[in-house]
Amino acid sequence: MNVPEESAEPPGKRRKLSAPSHELAPSQELENQSLGKSHQESIKAINEKLAKASVILLTSTQSGKYVVAVTGEDKCLRVFEVDTHGKLIPFSERYMPKRPCAVVIASDDTVILCADKFGDVYALPLLGLPYTEHELEAKAQEASKKAFIPAATNLTVHTARNLRTLQDQLRKKEVAKEKQGPDFEHQLIIGHVSMLTDLVNVTLPDPTSSGGKRNYILTSDRDEHIRVSRGLPQHYIIDGYCLGHREFVSRICVPTFYPHVLVSAGGDDELFVWNWLKGALIQKVDLKDKVDDFLKNNSIILPKPNSGLSVKAATEGQEEDQSRDDDANGDETEDDEARFKIAVSGIWSFRGEYSGGRESEKGANAGEILLACEGISALFCFSFNAENCLTFHQCLSLKGNILDLSVDEREMAIIVSIDGIHERCSTSIQRSSEHQAVPLLQSFTCSAQQDGNTWIEDSDSKQRSKIMNSNGSYGVDVGSSSNIKHCQELFYGLENLRKRGQDE
Repeated sequence: MNVPEESAEPPGKRRKLSAPSHELAPSQELENQSLGKSHQESIKAINEKLAKASVILLTSTQSGKYVVAVTGEDKCLRVFEVDTHGKLIPFSERYMPKRPCAVVIASDDTVILCADKFGDVYALPLLGLPYTEHELEAKAQEASKKAFIPAATNLTVHTARNLRTLQDQLRKKEVAKEKQGPDFEHQLIIGHVSMLTDLVNVTLPDPTSSGGKRNYILTSDRDEHIRVSRGLPQHYIIDGYCLGHREFVSRICVPTFYPHVLVSAGGDDELFVWNWLKGALIQKVDLKDKVDDFLKNNSIILPKPNSGLSVKAATEGQEEDQSRDDDANGDETEDDEARFKIAVSGIWSFRGEYSGGRESEKGANAGEILLACEGISALFCFSFNAENCLTFHQCLSLKGNILDLSVDEREMAIIVSIDGIHERCSTSIQRSSEHQAVPLLQSFTCSAQQDGNTWIEDSDSKQRSKIMNSNGSYGVDVGSSSNIKHCQELFYGLENLRKRGQDE
């Protein structure tokens, strides 16, 4: 049987046709008339992603009147207004071109600085709104009226062929279509050639004018760099760098009580203290020893990668093997050191009771630096002295891994968000049913002592009761395995910044 030639070819690509207009609801028909097809498709995709959107960044203005939240799945930057009853009222939604990794509110609560991992930093008005359809059309018409100006001239071409190409370009009347960017007011102010990890905005007195102020923007990236740039409107000026890290820099912090001091950390075994205006390193504080001491004091042995063991099972197995493997104890220690590396997930500053006076006498405390490592259920506390140097003074053992921390200097307290899904000191092992449910928040109060501050857990739940109710305050149910994987990717990802093999 002879097969026709056209039927032997693969079938053509099927296209999904929209329903006829008479089958649409009146509201949907009006929507189709007012919105373009591409815009409708983008809205549909966004609505599907919003069903499982997760807030990855959250900050507020100094006045507390506005809250800025970023959801990772749809790359949306949302601004909420806080009413007198503490209720969040949506104000605007702006979809960034890349997923943001850091958000800061600067310039007296009027500008949002938004950084993404592709190395770009954007400036957006806090109370800005997306462009209307009329404004978008006006911008498109304005762009179409621009004359096309080629980069080459008669003085830069050297062959007849290039000259003919230049003449053809000059005859063009319309400018080539540019790639469409975000549909809201924005300004690209800083660019990195590496993955950007953190962002800090600092305001200092301007040394060139009396009573004036000068803004700075500090950024860190995967390539061990910390850049010091001027703030708006002089963002194109780079004042210097703080160089000294050997691994990625994941977090940077400028204490409000010591604005000339920068504290940075990441994949290195040390905590770095800088005079960032001069780019000078003041101090390096060993952090690996503090983490090791915490693990040993709490009898926690991290499981080997891909072993499938929980922290408890790994600890029990290690205790059984220790009696018969004493000779190989040195080798096991070296193996532990080789496989366990630090990834700092958070640095916060706390103004202690003595920080305002900056006492120089022995034992005086001028502020705190609180630090958390990814997958470690401990908070490490360091104190500043009058020489701007850090001294380790306390390690707080928590009931789960630290996700984030909020400082309440008015109440001299901190509130720590706890991972209720994974086991302590594990980023992959889910808590079993036999474990008692853990609180999702733990609060600590700072007690000022003669030799410094001491953090004490708030056992009467005074702080916790302000922001939590009895319903859903303990434990968490993530449901399916896909949700567990999603939570793991959401909570823990800093170790992916570490360079391996060809990346170095």
